[in-house]
Amino acid sequence: IERRSLAIGPAWLLLAAMTACAPSVRAFRAPGPGLPAGASLAFVPLTNLTEVEHAGRLFTDKLVVEAGRLRLFDVQDPGVVLGALRRLRILTPDRISAEQMRSLAEVVGTNYLLPGTVTQCVEGGEFAGQHPAAALSLRFVDGSDGRVLWAATLARSGNDSETVFGLGRVHTLDELSSRMARDLVRSMHELTRPGRPLRAPRRTEAKP
Repeated sequence: IERRSLAIGPAWLLLAAMTACAPSVRAFRAPGPGLPAGASLAFVPLTNLTEVEHAGRLFTDKLVVEAGRLRLFDVQDPGVVLGALRRLRILTPDRISAEQMRSLAEVVGTNYLLPGTVTQCVEGGEFAGQHPAAALSLRFVDGSDGRVLWAATLARSGNDSETVFGLGRVHTLDELSSRMARDLVRSMHELTRPGRPLRAPRRTEAKP
């Protein structure tokens, strides 16, 4: 019995080491009904606050591709969105006002907008210990009034899912951004389901 337990022990340790998980999406879902089928969505180019020049474009493209693949929404052409931003002279898409959002949604022809920000981006390298890393935040906004219906943040690095012998390690920023975009878009699926009921406004009784 003792020999068997000694043999099983290392196997359990190996299994536990191989079940490492990457950080999950931290999301907020506003109360209210789910979005109607075929809701149109415009991905606003992400604002890049990092030193990696192409970070904003990289993550925006990955999100658009993933949303098109999962077909949760009717995604607007990114070129149309860029043209509308220039026409409306919106230089900082992550700080647009509710009025600007309404104008952008009308020009683009969508119901909803998705602005966001890339706050961290590290490309990594070939040497040991140089892992890619990234962090971003997104907001799913109703274009008619600027209400935030869903918001999420996600931060990951290439060694988050690494187990024994380097298994699960992500070596490139391209691969890491693809995985992050996939999980973020999947999290948006919650918008197609009914959320918590909206609270009815409190009635104030008139004083006699």
